[in-house]
Amino acid sequence: GPGVAGRLPADLRGTFFRNGPGVMNVFGTPLAHPIDGDGLVGRLTFFGDGRAAFAARFVRTKTRADEQEAQQMLYHGQMASRAPRTELRFRDPAHTNVFEWGGRLLACHEYTLPHELDPDTLQTLGPTDLGGTISKTRSLCAHYRHDRHLDRLVTVGFRAERPSMGGGTRPSQLHICEYGRTWRLERETYHEIPGLNYCHDLAVTPSFYIVHQTPFVKVDLEAAQKIFTLKELPGEQMRLFEGLPCRLILLPRGGGAPIPIDLPEACHVYHFGHASEREGGLVDVDFVALGPSFNMKFQHGLWLSNADEAPGLLYSARIDTQARQCVAYRQGGRCSC
Repeated sequence: GPGVAGRLPADLRGTFFRNGPGVMNVFGTPLAHPIDGDGLVGRLTFFGDGRAAFAARFVRTKTRADEQEAQQMLYHGQMASRAPRTELRFRDPAHTNVFEWGGRLLACHEYTLPHELDPDTLQTLGPTDLGGTISKTRSLCAHYRHDRHLDRLVTVGFRAERPSMGGGTRPSQLHICEYGRTWRLERETYHEIPGLNYCHDLAVTPSFYIVHQTPFVKVDLEAAQKIFTLKELPGEQMRLFEGLPCRLILLPRGGGAPIPIDLPEACHVYHFGHASEREGGLVDVDFVALGPSFNMKFQHGLWLSNADEAPGLLYSARIDTQARQCVAYRQGGRCSC
């Protein structure tokens, strides 16, 4: 077949890691959604002399190891994939991100502990709670931020609310950590925020962490019962719930109560962009969000959601932290990232 002509720049040196779902069926059982597939980490290395090398390896989570041994699908996916067995057990795909910090390579999902990998062999060393520093939620969300001024890694983990048959609800938990280059925990912030039942990304400014409270995830006994009976899986429940707040939540990095900021229209923020502070207590933040008709349908066997009806759009918001309101809001062009 046709080849690729050309040469790599002689001064191109370094390693690029990438993580993502690597399978669409598990021992003959097809997956209904790519997000239910196990994580496959790829490593592309440039040697600085015109040569390059590629390697890839699956993250060996407990759920993947169990299925490899049993030679069958044992665990349901979070989106829409059901295992032949009826026990309510979800897979840990460890597929959403991979990053290196302080000599350690971590593969992350959302609701579970990260898995540490050997950077040289990509062998899975096992799950880690980072020396006990993320034991509060025992999870590490996929995305992080690098505070280049302090040279710190900023991570976020969360646990959704848990309703109880006996009444009452275990509150949601949000835990943000800042690490130095040696993985020393330099600062942490912990909050219980009612209604914050999803967290995929965060933005960081010198004074604030910023997360989004989505109106597309509802946690109550009715929703939990549908999941327990496998009538609906969590991803199948993602849709706009009228009446739930859509807001940005600003968390002071120096401590203090969260600052909720209602947005003028319902959306689901899945990635943050640039965030900065201005004089007078103003904060500007860019983000990519999905509109009111968004759901997690695997559309055309291509898009991870119903992108035809609800494409990812770039938004910019200006927040007045003193007045505690959004004072400017605009939509940019189409975006998918």
